Amino acid sequence: MGLDHWIERRLPVKDYKEELIYWRKEPAIHDWFQKLAVKKGIEFESFNCVPVRIKKKHIKQLIEDIINDNLDYGRVGFFFGSNIMEPDELAEWKQDRITELSELLQTMKDGKDFAYKYYYNSWW
Repeated sequence: MGLDHWIERRLPVKDYKEELIYWRKEPAIHDWFQKLAVKKGIEFESFNCVPVRIKKKHIKQLIEDIINDNLDYGRVGFFFGSNIMEPDELAEWKQDRITELSELLQTMKDGKDFAYKYYYNSWW
């Protein structure tokens, strides 16, 4: 039990889904996407199983927010886990997230990838 969340790409014509990034109990990331969903006008009772369509600009902004310490690392709980860490641990966590998100950006920039739509989703 707990927060499982991921970024996937979908090919709507063939009802195809492929998970590209998977996270387990990363509340700072989940909170960032919840705020994005609100900005996009997505209505939800609780931010659970709510797909959020994302584009390259969103991933670029998330990377920038990680670099500039604009994520909320204070949200904790049994289902959500914790992103409260020692400074060296946090630096490693940030680098890992930046690396995987940068790799995702490369995938999204692939010219053959035009038919895919990208989504953030979660389940807890």
